[in-house]
Amino acid sequence: MPTRATALIACLVLAPLPAAAQTTESRGEGLVSALAACRTAAADQRLACYEQASAALISARDRHEIRIVDREAVQRAKRSLFGFSLPHLNLFGTGKEDPRADSDTDVREITSTVTSARQAAYGLWAFGLAEGGEWQSTAESPTFDPRKGDTVTIKAGMLGRYTAKIGKGRAVDVKRLR
Repeated sequence: MPTRATALIACLVLAPLPAAAQTTESRGEGLVSALAACRTAAADQRLACYEQASAALISARDRHEIRIVDREAVQRAKRSLFGFSLPHLNLFGTGKEDPRADSDTDVREITSTVTSARQAAYGLWAFGLAEGGEWQSTAESPTFDPRKGDTVTIKAGMLGRYTAKIGKGRAVDVKRLR
């Protein structure tokens, strides 16, 4: 009977669920779990299990229902979104509260080169970065004077605040514009 039980479990795991009842993340995790479950299938059913599970995974990828990304792509995406206030989407891990989150891809600061700088109203500065994005100081500071080619480090602070520092100068509060 273990062979029938294994086959029944494999069929139930591989059975597609309605799309409305699944999120992309749970669908992808379910497909990978189904593939992993094939390792414990009986020897005479293992190949069929792998073929069915891999076909479902490849089909979902081809229909753009799931996307497989590597650590480098996650890191690039997090760096490009650094500074934006986004809703909680859990696309790339959620941080410390999620045990599955990957702290290797957590972005708490970026260092980049200033590509453009202009004086904004009220003594504020707006500046662009090589990685993309435009930032602006939020308070006038006589020591903060970004110039094209300067290296700037922007760090995430408490309560959604960000600070920028050019060289060994004093850090000033900034916000991301675009």
